[in-house]
Amino acid sequence: MSIGMKRCIADVDAANLSERSRLSRLLLVEDNDSLLVTLKAILEDEGFAVTGCATATEALVQIQQQKYGIAVVDLKLPDMQGTQLLKKFRDLGSKVRVIINTAYGGFESAKDAVNSGAFAYLEKATDPSELVREVHRANRSHFERYAEDLEAAVAERTMELSESEVRLRLIIDNSPVGLLHEDFSEVQKWIDILREEGVEDIQEYLENNADAVAECFDLVKILDVNPAALKLHEASNKNELIESLARTFCKESYHTFRDELIALSDGRTSFESDAVVKTLSGEKRDVMLRMFVDENAPNWSSSYIAVTDITERKRAEAEVCDAVRRRDEFLAVLSHELRNPLAAILNATSVLSEDEVSEETDLEAREVIERHVRHLARLLDDLLDMPRATHDKVRLHRDVFDIRSLMMDVVRCVQPQIDQKRQQLHIRIPDEPLRVNGDVGRLLQVQVNLLVNASKYTGEGGTIEYMTLRENHEAVIRVRDNGAGISESSIRNIFEPFTQTEQTLDRSQGGMGLGLPLVRMIVEAHGGTVLAVSEGRAHGSEFTIRLPFSDAPQSPRTEDPTVDFRGKKILIVEDNPGICRMLARSMEIKGLDVAMAADGRDALEVFGDFDPDFAVIDIGLPILNGFEVARTIRSQPQFGDVVLVAVTGYGQENDHKKALAAGFDLHLVKPIDPDEILRVIAAHYMSVM
Repeated sequence: MSIGMKRCIADVDAANLSERSRLSRLLLVEDNDSLLVTLKAILEDEGFAVTGCATATEALVQIQQQKYGIAVVDLKLPDMQGTQLLKKFRDLGSKVRVIINTAYGGFESAKDAVNSGAFAYLEKATDPSELVREVHRANRSHFERYAEDLEAAVAERTMELSESEVRLRLIIDNSPVGLLHEDFSEVQKWIDILREEGVEDIQEYLENNADAVAECFDLVKILDVNPAALKLHEASNKNELIESLARTFCKESYHTFRDELIALSDGRTSFESDAVVKTLSGEKRDVMLRMFVDENAPNWSSSYIAVTDITERKRAEAEVCDAVRRRDEFLAVLSHELRNPLAAILNATSVLSEDEVSEETDLEAREVIERHVRHLARLLDDLLDMPRATHDKVRLHRDVFDIRSLMMDVVRCVQPQIDQKRQQLHIRIPDEPLRVNGDVGRLLQVQVNLLVNASKYTGEGGTIEYMTLRENHEAVIRVRDNGAGISESSIRNIFEPFTQTEQTLDRSQGGMGLGLPLVRMIVEAHGGTVLAVSEGRAHGSEFTIRLPFSDAPQSPRTEDPTVDFRGKKILIVEDNPGICRMLARSMEIKGLDVAMAADGRDALEVFGDFDPDFAVIDIGLPILNGFEVARTIRSQPQFGDVVLVAVTGYGQENDHKKALAAGFDLHLVKPIDPDEILRVIAAHYMSVM
């Protein structure tokens, strides 16, 4: 076996067997955070698996836990010099190749680095290309050193086993990477003929002659393959693959083979690139190709191609890119969805601030403000619901009820939008009960969402059908429209989070891509299904929800409790003066005696003098926050009967638990409706009487 062949096999073995992880791992030791992040990103783009450390102490822990082929070390570290760290690496027996990278260059420090065994000494520069070149050189050096060590080991084993080919065959056959032994001698003859015909720039010729490159592919001969290559190409034996080389060629890999030929014509003996190959059954696979030419074999007659299947990695990268794209689109949509109602609210408040406003204009402006505030609240609710839904934490408060009873509530929620677009809404309610065991509020949310969508994507004067019926043992809710419809490409993933159908720049049919995913998750949490059907763009759409029918008797309906609040005292603690005054005015209209406080300390002072029955306390207060206020109040026995209501912009499950733990009786999320405050206070008040 030739020295070149041994070296090649050693290269492949080093890259893909026990040393595979060492050759691809790089330790970056840099105490400048921004530089650490920048260099890490650059080196990872070069294909290295980079571990970053800010101190020598961290680096010593890493070098003992993991094998690294290369270390890029800052000379000036907070806990020791880079050269001292290098010596400690050697004391630990590590053969890592160390590149000293410093902004404090000088002859003495360079001399010290070299004497300490550094592979290279670099001065930091704006352009990191020199560092990248040295890292690749260190990687090749490490690669070659290991190949030399393996070659010596093969020679030693040859003496013991008498036939090195036996051992070598075992290595090749058991390699997880596909290995092809190829003969490019006919390709060299072809290139020599081109030169004889006066073609001076082979690269330019190959780049401009696609047909010639394809013909050249047929000149390559496969001499041998290993089992991993057979498996990758789905070939049953060597002959089948050798005879079918042309079938593995893909148009997507044309440029790879062309660059491989250019590398050979330039005298390079190695080449690496991503490519696409076809299996014999026609399936395409993403691969990484590494070519090594046996320099001792004449006329490119012996080359080795290592083929690593990276299909899953490419798929994962594509998924990440898609997720980033969808995230960016979502943020753009969110910005649009927030700015539009805010603009409407700002315009309405501007109108109300005018000295002379007619009663009709005043009413219209107030309706605009209320409608858009409620829209913003729904957006926030959707944003808060999505994490819970995606982690199967949708909270359901189940009762057995007749789904028909929700229909008019749904219509009332959506009617203003439908009337604004002069649309026709046809409602079909069956005579027989449609009982389900579910959460009334959540199923109301689901149906409102579907009807809002139907109206949104249906033009002025369009028609919407909203019906319920029973089919077999299921309650069915169906919303059908004759609006914009859904394309085949969109309907496949319309229930995925942050997915919107095609939009125009004005986003007149906007949405954040949260509503339908929430519909699906809530329906599935009830044990039901949801299906979207459309014949395509401009042909309308139909959404059908199926829920398990319940044979259990309907749960008794509890009316909202009524409490006479006249004469009751309520303290409002809010650091936003506008919110505080408006909420106080709403409470006064309901007959309550109101006191106000702007921070936690004032709240405690007012509390003792005012002795309220209820207190609505913002969590994010200055001086003392709402939690501290609640804990102080609960520590005084005389205030044990006061109903404490927490209001906050934070509505996660953990926020609710923290409020109750601090002593609050109730936890509400902003924006809050004054009527909602009184309703929940009344419910709590009645429950403890």
